[in-house]
Amino acid sequence: MNHAIELLLSANGDLLYRVSKYDRHSQYQHEIEEMKRTFDTFAGLPWSIESEKTKKRAIEQLSRMKSRLVTMLEDLLYIA
Repeated sequence: MNHAIELLLSANGDLLYRVSKYDRHSQYQHEIEEMKRTFDTFAGLPWSIESEKTKKRAIEQLSRMKSRLVTMLEDLLYIA
């Protein structure tokens, strides 16, 4: 389960970077800032000592975040 979290954190970090670079007109600025705060919180947690229930919730939230970031990136690239 830790591996899944690590993969999602890596993918979301990359997507957050790309979305923030492509969002030249600050269309998603507030949403990106909120996601960055959430991402930083998850990235700073010691996953080796967290409970399985916490890990499952984190995976669910990171998966939703990844889906939203992909949608935002698609929208930004379509507009460009």
